[in-house]
Amino acid sequence: MARFIIADLTDPSSIPKELEAIVPHLRVPVQPLLLEGSSLYSMFNDYDYPWVLPVYRYKGRKALLAALPQKVIAPAERKVKALEKRRRIIEAKLTERGPGRRPAKSAIKRATANRECKIPPRRP
Repeated sequence: MARFIIADLTDPSSIPKELEAIVPHLRVPVQPLLLEGSSLYSMFNDYDYPWVLPVYRYKGRKALLAALPQKVIAPAERKVKALEKRRRIIEAKLTERGPGRRPAKSAIKRATANRECKIPPRRP
């Protein structure tokens, strides 16, 4: 699985459909890019997820390549680390009652209170 996704939205042909399949279902950081002077496709604003980073606008190919490590990859890596830290916290809270025992409802509630983590309800 990818550590993060870099998606150039400047001329989106299949990118919108691919993001539609990935973003809501996988908590993988997405770093969108957009050439200055271009506009986002209208449905992109629907991706209001904590793992979708702010759009990085670049001036041209050379500028993008020069800024790639600091302005594109570094923010995506920081988001990866933040999501991993959040996951570890949630796992610790969910296992605080000990092995083989269900976690207390309060532990589940506290662990899922943050917007970055949504655990689907258990099915009976």
